[in-house]
Amino acid sequence: MNAIEKSSQRGVPLYHAFWRIVKDTYIDVARLVDWDSWEHRFDESISSDESAYPFIDLMLSSLGDTYTERLAPGLAAPEASPQSLPQAVQALLRTDGVAYLRIGTFDRDDIADEVSASLEKIADCSAVVLDLRRNGGGKVDQVLKCLPLFIENGLLTTIEVRHEGGIKKREYFVNDQQFFMVETTPDGSQVKEFYNRPKPVLAGKFLVLNMDARTASGGEMMLASLAQNAAPGKVKIVGQGKTPGKGIGQVEYDVLDGRSRLKITRSRWLTPGGEWVGDCGQTRSDGIEPDILVTDYEDVNACFRASLKAIREMCALLAAA
Repeated sequence: MNAIEKSSQRGVPLYHAFWRIVKDTYIDVARLVDWDSWEHRFDESISSDESAYPFIDLMLSSLGDTYTERLAPGLAAPEASPQSLPQAVQALLRTDGVAYLRIGTFDRDDIADEVSASLEKIADCSAVVLDLRRNGGGKVDQVLKCLPLFIENGLLTTIEVRHEGGIKKREYFVNDQQFFMVETTPDGSQVKEFYNRPKPVLAGKFLVLNMDARTASGGEMMLASLAQNAAPGKVKIVGQGKTPGKGIGQVEYDVLDGRSRLKITRSRWLTPGGEWVGDCGQTRSDGIEPDILVTDYEDVNACFRASLKAIREMCALLAAA
């Protein structure tokens, strides 16, 4: 009779459900070398869901991943009213033809729609300053929907997602006519999914990307994709510090029909060039360095002035070529 059969304690199956999800889906398998040793470690000490929680938390903490955690069951963040939400997208066109576009977050389902609508104000620009400072990321689908507005052809990003059978690789591309994803399964088979392809309104423009030490995750994904897909000599990164290198993504699970919840690091993303920016220093933190470092952190306009200078220099170099 195994440990589960011997126990009538209600919390044991809950503990084991957490253990199983991590075993099957946690992205960094190197951290699971000793994971089997946790499976039945506390079976005789658990007598209820509540008594299982400290053991679940201890087990999860052994991963050394601050993003993987047990969440309180049934609780969700309160929805803010539209009036209380900060303006996430701002756009304006200067008289000299330089556009300023700020995307403050990707953590809303309407961000890509807001960006698309804002392009009506700046579509005729000759250059764009895209401000991603303090953009800590959010919903990856919103990042992916924004990128084709700037990129005409190319690989946008690669996302690796772990399943019980192994790693699925999802590569997102745009070309002149299409926006599509190629998914490669562990056995090598491939499937394609096609999405609505927005017009690349800002493709080919001079582009300056603003970032800082709080530009993370989806913000970093956008930075890397735009920088690596831009035409040579037409892009610069101006920043107040290096990004943290959050190249990992999390999902949330309801465990055992909502008896508890788990947030787990299940994916990682790669730049178009195939680089991984890290996991915020848990095992590695490469991050993204600016081409032009702005050290005046008190002046909110310092990055924009440096961006205008970078645009003038890029224009001059291309004119002289």
